[in-house]
Amino acid sequence: MVAEKPMHGFRFQGGVAAVLAAVLCLMPAAPAFGLVLHPGAEMPASERPADGAIGRWVDNGSCVAVGPNYIITTRHQSYDPGYAVWIDGVEYRTAEIFNHYEADIRVVRITKPDGQDANLSYYVAPYTGTTEEFDTAVLGGYGKGRGSTLLTGGGVAYGYTWAGTANNTLRWGANRIDDAPAAPVNQGYKSYLLTADFDAPDAPGNAYGVAYEAIAADWDSGGGWFVDVSPSGTGDWRVVGLSRATEHGIERQAWFRNSTTGALDPDYMDAVRVGSYARWINGILNTTTWTGDAPGNWSDASRWSGAVPNTRDLWAVFGNAITADSIVTVGSTYKVAALRFEDDNAYTLSGAGSLTMEAAPNGELRIEVNRLRESARHGAHTIGVPIALKGNLTLDQRSNGVFTLAGGISGAYSLTKTGEGVAVLAAANSFSGGLDIDEGTVRVTAAGGLGLGPVAFAAGTLDLRSDAPVTFANDVTVSGGVVFNVQTSGAGTAHTTTLKGLTVAGNRTLTLTGADGCDLAFSGPAAFNVVTDTVTLATDSADLRLAGGLAMAAGTISKTGPRTLTIAGLQQYGAGTALHVDGGTVRLDSDAGAPAARRLAVSLADGAAARFGSTQHLAGLDIGAGEAQLLPGAALLATGSLTLAAGGRLDLGTGDAILDYAGSSPLTEVAAWVASGCNGGAWDGAGIASIAAAADALTAIGVLDNTNPKVGGKTTFAGNSVDATSVLVKYTYWGDANLDGRVDANDYDVIDRNFLMNPPAGDMGWWTGDFNYDGRIDANDYDRIDRAFLFQGSPLSGGGSGAITPAAAPVDPLLGAASLDFVPALVPEPATLGLLGLGLAALAARRRTA
Repeated sequence: MVAEKPMHGFRFQGGVAAVLAAVLCLMPAAPAFGLVLHPGAEMPASERPADGAIGRWVDNGSCVAVGPNYIITTRHQSYDPGYAVWIDGVEYRTAEIFNHYEADIRVVRITKPDGQDANLSYYVAPYTGTTEEFDTAVLGGYGKGRGSTLLTGGGVAYGYTWAGTANNTLRWGANRIDDAPAAPVNQGYKSYLLTADFDAPDAPGNAYGVAYEAIAADWDSGGGWFVDVSPSGTGDWRVVGLSRATEHGIERQAWFRNSTTGALDPDYMDAVRVGSYARWINGILNTTTWTGDAPGNWSDASRWSGAVPNTRDLWAVFGNAITADSIVTVGSTYKVAALRFEDDNAYTLSGAGSLTMEAAPNGELRIEVNRLRESARHGAHTIGVPIALKGNLTLDQRSNGVFTLAGGISGAYSLTKTGEGVAVLAAANSFSGGLDIDEGTVRVTAAGGLGLGPVAFAAGTLDLRSDAPVTFANDVTVSGGVVFNVQTSGAGTAHTTTLKGLTVAGNRTLTLTGADGCDLAFSGPAAFNVVTDTVTLATDSADLRLAGGLAMAAGTISKTGPRTLTIAGLQQYGAGTALHVDGGTVRLDSDAGAPAARRLAVSLADGAAARFGSTQHLAGLDIGAGEAQLLPGAALLATGSLTLAAGGRLDLGTGDAILDYAGSSPLTEVAAWVASGCNGGAWDGAGIASIAAAADALTAIGVLDNTNPKVGGKTTFAGNSVDATSVLVKYTYWGDANLDGRVDANDYDVIDRNFLMNPPAGDMGWWTGDFNYDGRIDANDYDRIDRAFLFQGSPLSGGGSGAITPAAAPVDPLLGAASLDFVPALVPEPATLGLLGLGLAALAARRRTA
């Protein structure tokens, strides 16, 4: 039978990392292993474990006996329960297979062919230490052995072929463990390893060869690496590794020299490091299993395969024993190290009692929800009694049935969620060590369900469900691509779920989903740390509010999705930071900068929107074909650059804008945007417009360049210091030529002078008296300034101060020395004539009393 993920190795050059990368690239083409001895002598029985330590795994691998009824092997031999295993010539059957959730290792319970316990008389315990590096390991395995000698062109032996036709011969050898890399290797499975080389022990200068030097070959995947832990070498054996990969697997050869030069160049081999998984293995070995196919009491010894679980290192297993959903009543307090659930039907632990989870030093607390076998349905198991932690707990939920913790969890320890399945925290929890979400979904349906500590969120989904607004006092740190989901529990209405602080570590993607208008908020400060590229906030179907402010020293925020991101509170950004609104809406309810610290650049994709609920100081604003709006209460938009594309819109509302430019003035472009937004006086066009001006016939948007000697020269504008190289834009009264928030003689002086001088088209604009942006100064402009002069209220705030040219003697075409012949040259609209005369008469009266 072909192995599911057969593995091999390659030329060992450039360090272990280079070899492992090569193994990953080509492993699907290679076989499993056997054991090749060099120079050929078999290790005597007195120097190794008994033959019963090693078994034949079906027909293409090896395995190691680790308990009376258990073996371990690598996972890449893929077989379901019921296959044959031979140990010391006796046939057994695989009854239950426990695959590690990520590593290339499995534990298998075996039975006799008739289903009775195997009761092996000899087995070797897993190594639990960390000092196996540089030890000499005994290697055992079934499969191919040493074949013919390989010779270079000069007749120097450089290796051997592999010989044999089946995995039916047990061989024993040895090798020196050269390394135990600190990081796992991800090659289909993510495994910690031990490594060794196939050295020539008798070669001059070779200090690493050992007697009975051996290397793995075909059909030895899962074969054992053993060390003697007794002080005097009396044979207290432990299994430290399971053979996994070897070099030159494609050629079915083992080399100890270079095939061309004959120089020493040993082949590489490795094993899955058993010590890294010893706690997990021992947990499976030390179990007592519920056997009753009916509801029952935890205290009933007849319902367990061993003793009633009530010791700190014991695993209580609720396996494939029930044919319908079943309740196990916990009537008192019981102690366990771990719980495992494996059934298509649902177990529920309930009652007036509780569970205390405790392990020996270096032990591990676990709850596992596993697949015993492939199944379309898995039970929705529930623990409905309180759990008191005496150590950190790992919840590994790998079932497609929802698993619920409904009794409350207490203790000064942490809870870590692994596995792709859904785990529900359905009670107020008081564990204080924090919640780590590494995989899958954590669903919270109770206030306080997250416990009392911080939440470390590396992957998966945090699913927060409530029928009313709920607040959690937990800070959240995101270190991977994650999903926040907010919705009702089924009967509630739209609401906001609130967490405390948010820290994003690195270039991460946060996706926000929700239902029924439910949204997510963070009340505490948010910090985006160590961002070298982009943090993506995807508001797919829920709004996100960062109410406690945001700090980001570098990088970019990309806001995607159709819903809204709101940022309030203190905002702090480093130079060069950016906010890209790639979809939906961003609302800034606090200033993203300060007059002397404009650092954040905001850009909008086509169709995206920005809403400014407060004064803004930005490094730049690129609206593109999107829309930006100053909301009521937002007095100012100050920016170093401004860009609008066709169809883009900036709605100033009742606010003002400062464009603090460098280089040539953008006045012409800005004035064109304002003219487009004016739209004949309706103030509802694309460009720079105002919803407030559209609703008030006396107001408009004015623009000027502060370098203008007649109307510029301001040192302050809208409460901000300004320099000469600034384009100023203001919501003000029609005719407020100098943007001081009122219409007076200074403004009439501007329009009168320019009416007489008739400036060229390139210098025609609001600042010359062309208040309706039609490219000329005529009665329509006088109509607007007159109406505003007559009916204006209090001065509009934000007008600047500084050097303003005083009004000269009146030079009105209807009141001064100029001839009335000027009037017919610019024909006013008929409707404006009467008001024009009235306005000018009133102006004359005001001037006479000034």
